[in-house]
Amino acid sequence: MRAQKGVALVSVLSIVLVLAVLLSTLVGVSHAVWAMGDRERQFAHCSACATGVAQSMLKVLEAGEGLQAATSLQFDPVTVDTRTTVEDGLTLVKVEAKIGDVTDTISFTYDTIAHRLRAWQDNGPGIVE
Repeated sequence: MRAQKGVALVSVLSIVLVLAVLLSTLVGVSHAVWAMGDRERQFAHCSACATGVAQSMLKVLEAGEGLQAATSLQFDPVTVDTRTTVEDGLTLVKVEAKIGDVTDTISFTYDTIAHRLRAWQDNGPGIVE
């Protein structure tokens, strides 16, 4: 009789142990998937902010107005830094959006003499090292 109770106890404990391992694995995988999704949302947010600021700056240049040499804007939680350089009738603009260690950089060149966009480069999302 005692042997049967011992076997039953070992069986129940084995089942509980297997369930605990399965549940902890499920929690770990869910956490990893959530973290990857969060990173993708940060990438998308950085890209949207950088693109919006760059397009706004392009509209200012198309209107014939000038830009500040450097600015830093805060769109919680995104920090957007811009740098503008003017050389030989070309305005070179770099827009970098950051959330933590995730960044997106957009650069463009505007010809102030011909009044047209010469180049547009979206470097895509990256990770600050």
